[in-house]
Amino acid sequence: MLWFAATFCAVSSVVLIGAVLWPENSLPLLIVGLLGYISCTGIIGSNCIARLMAIYPSNAGAAAGLAVALQFGLGAMVSVLTGVLYDGTPHYLAWGVGSCGLAGFAALWLTRLSGSSCGADKC
Repeated sequence: MLWFAATFCAVSSVVLIGAVLWPENSLPLLIVGLLGYISCTGIIGSNCIARLMAIYPSNAGAAAGLAVALQFGLGAMVSVLTGVLYDGTPHYLAWGVGSCGLAGFAALWLTRLSGSSCGADKC
């Protein structure tokens, strides 16, 4: 389920970035990309927290707390960067959200390649 959601999120990120690269800034593509991205964040977040708690059962609370704090901090950094670069268009929002979606997919893919605790049968 995590792979499906991460792949869907990555595809939505590509659609979102493609929407702002399109010469006429396609609003329907932008909406589809954002809705697709937002729809999979709950699945990804809950699966990742559950996996963290399974990996670190004796420190499950600390692991979950650290993961949520890192997620919150990354969101704050992307929000500040988007706000600083804002030029009246949705370009930087799309690039920020899209890059986070693609980075999350890449992290899951690299974790699988490294053979760490999130193998093909566990994710």
